[in-house]
Amino acid sequence: MFERSAPTAKCPNWRHRNAVIHANGTQTRNARTFRRYRCKPRDGRTHYFAILIEGPTRTPTTWQPPPPCPKHPGGKVVRDGLYARGSEKPRQRYRCHPADGSKRHRFTPALPRAYKGHGFDEPCDTCEETPGIHHGDQVAARRHGWSSRTVARGLMRLARGETYGETAAWALRRSRAPRTRRPASPTTSKRPATAAANRRWHIAADWVDCYSPAIWEPLEAAMRAKAQAERARIDAALAVGGPLERPIIWVADEHSIHGRSDELFVVLVVAECEWQEGVEQPVLRLRVARAMPDRTAASWLLVFDEIAGDHGEGPIWPDFLVSDASWSITKAADVAFGGRTRWVPSIWHLAFTIRELVMGKNPNQRRSDYPALEAHLSRLARDSEVLRSVAAWWQWWEDGNDLLRSMGFHGKVSGDVAAGPLDTRRETYGPAYARVIPDLGATFVPLSNAGVEESIKSKIKPLFVKRTSFTSIERTNRLTDLAVAASRHALDDETAIARLLREDAYEHAGRTTEPRAIADPADLDRGVRYRSLRDKTLSGRVARDRGLL
Repeated sequence: MFERSAPTAKCPNWRHRNAVIHANGTQTRNARTFRRYRCKPRDGRTHYFAILIEGPTRTPTTWQPPPPCPKHPGGKVVRDGLYARGSEKPRQRYRCHPADGSKRHRFTPALPRAYKGHGFDEPCDTCEETPGIHHGDQVAARRHGWSSRTVARGLMRLARGETYGETAAWALRRSRAPRTRRPASPTTSKRPATAAANRRWHIAADWVDCYSPAIWEPLEAAMRAKAQAERARIDAALAVGGPLERPIIWVADEHSIHGRSDELFVVLVVAECEWQEGVEQPVLRLRVARAMPDRTAASWLLVFDEIAGDHGEGPIWPDFLVSDASWSITKAADVAFGGRTRWVPSIWHLAFTIRELVMGKNPNQRRSDYPALEAHLSRLARDSEVLRSVAAWWQWWEDGNDLLRSMGFHGKVSGDVAAGPLDTRRETYGPAYARVIPDLGATFVPLSNAGVEESIKSKIKPLFVKRTSFTSIERTNRLTDLAVAASRHALDDETAIARLLREDAYEHAGRTTEPRAIADPADLDRGVRYRSLRDKTLSGRVARDRGLL
């Protein structure tokens, strides 16, 4: 009896259930083997389809109906040609025949999909199934040509520190689309290819402008809601005389972005300690990172107001704020939190300033030359007796003055009173630690901001290693939002990010911010462009307008 050399198959198109099917060999793509079939329907053109025969699945995707009409859910929907408007691939248009007999009309889904032809030539790389005819790549938003998965992967790459140009070049290679962002005005370059390459970075920059809020806003709302709940829990416990358990602790620091010869702008960073059940020490996680033109108290006030201000849900304030002895941070904290927050100066910075007083610049390179001083500074530890009582704390300063006098260092003479060498630093650090020492034994509080410095080094600094030409404060901060979201594992899953982008677009009828909507004003006639991230007066003006100063 004759045996078939290939198994029988049915065309995935249900309309071809009576068609004649013939096997047409095999094909290997991306380490997967497919068997090709030729389908000859009774009415219609002959076409080919493929079935995966070596892989996780051996069956094609079943036929799926077209998307319903948003105006006539019960109408009959059929395909109605293609259209393309600067997109990666042609998109599918549909025609609706309403069930009530009203006039038929054309429509496209809220988030159009790329045209798949017969849908059987491009297996999905994620599920390794052959998508149906109505299951092409879905765009991230209407009038945007990039698919949601491409944008999701691009945002992940940008959050890791890739430049706009590198991400845009990757996207063009992935989509095999020889295109760039269209110029805002006709180019005058004599080399069109070079001008086009110089415009590619705008592709990734537009993604940050349009899609970063869809990632950041839900995360920010969740973080704020959690802080509100923690603030209510702590206040309720303190109101009945309970102990301060698992307090709200913020750690702040600054990171300068330098050009060739001067400081261009500053990134202000706040991290928060997250407590976990059964763990005595909290985990430090980035809370916000904001690029500002300067490091003034007004800039820090804007940062504190964003994450702790009363925006309708009630104010939030940390129980402890850990930072270096920056006057702008402490001043902004006093104004923003009204004295309810206790400042914990960084012990590491205290030791560094004392070494700098004795050894001059680069003191860490000469630490071995001053063993007595290092022994005295080593007493500044969490388990040391110095930080167990206020009396021991003040005695440590007196011992330090005596040690430095014996080494030949003397303080300034004011009238008939000779000040100690460490008195100027004691004025800054002494009262602050005297206020928090009673709490150090009851709960864990970081004694330095080294944790946030490490987060800046690994999460924030890579964003600016190859890019120092940022000029738009809003676009730059939308990029830092992605880095903070990535540090909180909100950018780990490409599929989840794509789903989040689609859900955000559906809430706005498939639309999002238009590209180029975020831009500093420019006087093209005079060739003058405003650079918000270089305006040293911007923070003060905005803080006064909001009533923070």
